[in-house]
Amino acid sequence: VWQALCSGVGAQALAGSIAGAAATGATGLDAFIAQLVELGLLVPSDGTAQPLPDELAAELAAANEPLNVSVHDDLADLIIVDPIHEVEEPLGWPAVKQAS
Repeated sequence: VWQALCSGVGAQALAGSIAGAAATGATGLDAFIAQLVELGLLVPSDGTAQPLPDELAAELAAANEPLNVSVHDDLADLIIVDPIHEVEEPLGWPAVKQAS
């Protein structure tokens, strides 16, 4: 589904190809696409939707896994800490300043 969406295949073409897939259907596809848009991974396009390639259609018809997006942000706070300016001599790095 991700490969098809990134190559410009429209949601309608995808919904038709995965409608028979277990536990997915058009509602699951709409929720999946909405979550990708919300996370900034996809943006709506005004361009003409591309047709679904036959090889992708066959893969989608054979797939039976539910569509889901996993967000792994457990290290996000450490990644945004500035290692140059957030150093306190006795504490070392990272010394995250508490918001006042």
